[in-house]
Amino acid sequence: MTTPTVVVVGSINRDLLIETPTLPRPGETVIGTALRGGVGGKGANQAVAAARAGACVRLIGAVGADGAELLDALQAAGVKVADVRAFAAVRSGAAAVTVSADGENSIVVIPGANALIDAELVSARFEKLVETTAVLVLQGEVPAATIDHAARLAAARGWRIVLNLAPYLPLKTATIAVADPLIVNEHEAAALLSAKHLTAREPEDAAVALATLARSVVITLGADGAVLCSPSGAERILAAPTTGVVDTTGAGDAFVGVFAAALAAGNTLVDAARHAAVAGARAVAHRGAQPGQETSA
Repeated sequence: MTTPTVVVVGSINRDLLIETPTLPRPGETVIGTALRGGVGGKGANQAVAAARAGACVRLIGAVGADGAELLDALQAAGVKVADVRAFAAVRSGAAAVTVSADGENSIVVIPGANALIDAELVSARFEKLVETTAVLVLQGEVPAATIDHAARLAAARGWRIVLNLAPYLPLKTATIAVADPLIVNEHEAAALLSAKHLTAREPEDAAVALATLARSVVITLGADGAVLCSPSGAERILAAPTTGVVDTTGAGDAFVGVFAAALAAGNTLVDAARHAAVAGARAVAHRGAQPGQETSA
């Protein structure tokens, strides 16, 4: 039996995680309680989640001259990184993540080498891929033109495309149209609805409206689960139980990665969403975007 393949085109970051009792307000200084380093970036997080869910995962991305430790950690998690390019003249992407005692976070991302993931790099890596079927995962931490290009290449191959429009950025209509599913949270859904001059008051209404743009849609709702809309109609996906919220960082990425792995294994959209909801619930119970992937701070 062939292991299902997930190809991720996305970001790789070095995370700096700061724990504080509360998130600082504008102009406020707070005293932190811990400082840790970790591997992050939405692309890397989703790739690790998919690999841990049993998929064969190939990551297409970029790191800087300081990226060897990041790639070692990704390989240790089961992600194939032969298609990640190292740029000697830049630093890897970085993220400063502040996490409060109740698990909420604020994040600032510096793209670094991720900004250099362009159409030429993606085309060169795609030419080396021998997979005849795969699920492609895309997110918003790489340039919009790169996302559009990768989606076009994957669609031409007949691959299924999971588009996590996070953070929100404007993409070509044709890119959103091939997403199956488009995965967004409530804020990203609102941004896309506004950009397309659509309105919706409830998550179910928003999912139905966005489904006019994509093949299927999932709107994640945190502790309230998710809403899925496909040609079969809209359905609420209940949140999985959790032992307690420690850190919400990476929960959405765990959801997307496991969703993609489940689709690659042949699950339906609804079953994939249920598997993903369990992964998201587990993710909030530990600190950091990728448990066990700490690096030097």
